[in-house]
Amino acid sequence: MKRALFVIALMILTSGVFAQDTILQQWKNIVSRDKKDTTTLKAFDSLKVWYGGSITDSGLYYVLQMKNLAEAINNITYRGIALRNIAEKYFTEGRTNEALKLQYE
Repeated sequence: MKRALFVIALMILTSGVFAQDTILQQWKNIVSRDKKDTTTLKAFDSLKVWYGGSITDSGLYYVLQMKNLAEAINNITYRGIALRNIAEKYFTEGRTNEALKLQYE
């Protein structure tokens, strides 16, 4: 009985790992469609968070993609989020002047 409960608990715990990979792949599929809409912006935002925000190179890549798309479709909400993330990166690198300029763009 204990073994059966252990196996069931182990299966439940490991199923979450595969679900995360599936979600990540769904975000990447949305981005690869190359549509210019809010769904793609949400996918870029989710990928940015997944890859560590603007701290990592991959996260910064998705932040920049999100900024470019937001400017192309005139979405001020996601443009602001992207600019804030880039400014945070500049601030942590000690590039305060550039960070402040982004905050007033």
